[in-house]
Amino acid sequence: MKPSVHLIKGLHITAADKRNIIAAIIFLEEKFSAFVQADPRIVPNYGDIAVKRGSSPKSYAITPRSSAVGTYDVVIREKYRNDFGHERYAKSFVTVEVRGVPPLYLPNYALPDTSPNLFSEEGMPL
Repeated sequence: MKPSVHLIKGLHITAADKRNIIAAIIFLEEKFSAFVQADPRIVPNYGDIAVKRGSSPKSYAITPRSSAVGTYDVVIREKYRNDFGHERYAKSFVTVEVRGVPPLYLPNYALPDTSPNLFSEEGMPL
């Protein structure tokens, strides 16, 4: 399946932003995979690393959302110069869904749902 990014909440993101988000997720997965394999209970702090690709003026801080696998909160920081030559920074916040890329690891994703449901006979009076 080809990787794709779908905007859930926030303003418009460009195709370059989508490519950079996918590349940042792959980079973070490679960076933290050894720590997760050493201790699966560890919760990596993905959002503290702002990933920048090439000569792009934008950097991306990506945090997985625990409510749904494959969704991320992304902070896009852009560095630019104003008309007077002073450096300025702009931030935008978006929520995206990424398909076709393995999700970043969070321990609560790995836990199975063991709660009783409508079709289980556990805890039901006879």
